[in-house]
Amino acid sequence: TEAQLHGMSMQGESMQMKQVPSIDLPANQTVSLRPGSYHIMLMGLKAPLKEGDKFPLTLRFKNAKSKTITVETKTPAQSSMPMHNMPH
Repeated sequence: TEAQLHGMSMQGESMQMKQVPSIDLPANQTVSLRPGSYHIMLMGLKAPLKEGDKFPLTLRFKNAKSKTITVETKTPAQSSMPMHNMPH
């Protein structure tokens, strides 16, 4: 399994998703990972994730120690954004 950072941007009236090499983390500011913005895309899963699944994910930082978090899968909230039509 591979974890990739992805970002979203508008190209005219179309929202585009693409892999980004890193995310800037400005001092004293919050940066959220969420649908429709920066997010982590898991590639090459051996089986689909189910609601309630938990797994460790290690975040690596350029100027700080790595941090391992526990991710729990949840059903995505309803969104006004048609995620199934987005090219990536």
